[in-house]
Amino acid sequence: MTTDSTTPTTPDKRQEFAAALAERFSGKEAAYLIEQLDEAEAALRAILPRSSEAALTPSALPDTIVLPFGYEAPRIIAEGDVVSGPTMLERAKEANAVSGKAECEDFLAHQAEIPVECRGKIVFVFTEWRHPGRPGCVAIVFWGGDCWVQYWRWLAFGWNGHHRPVRRST
Repeated sequence: MTTDSTTPTTPDKRQEFAAALAERFSGKEAAYLIEQLDEAEAALRAILPRSSEAALTPSALPDTIVLPFGYEAPRIIAEGDVVSGPTMLERAKEANAVSGKAECEDFLAHQAEIPVECRGKIVFVFTEWRHPGRPGCVAIVFWGGDCWVQYWRWLAFGWNGHHRPVRRST
């Protein structure tokens, strides 16, 4: 994990931690835990503002972000609130914000058109695209520092105001 969103975990610390996990857990379990920590680190990097970016919070963004390439991302969770995966999915469905693999791929093809204000502040969620080997994970797209990146996130994790489902514009 990092203490600052611009400083990656050092390889030495990562190796120390991996060795400690390997002592307590089987290789497969340790690998799984490290993967989960990497996912959590990636999610934190997506929502923590970089020091070079303005401190604009998600609540300062419009209730519905209208993207110029035919998509919208409505706010379904208030800033400061955390909801469960099933609640997030239900709210996304109520907002008609259900999208899958095709929409995510199209979205990424137009990533240069995503407003700069969203970088590091919004995580776009594609509720219908599930990881093939882990159906409890949905596709997300977050700002990776240089570009928008598709990743997987467990539905069991908490979801907050930084997470916005994607829908086609009407």
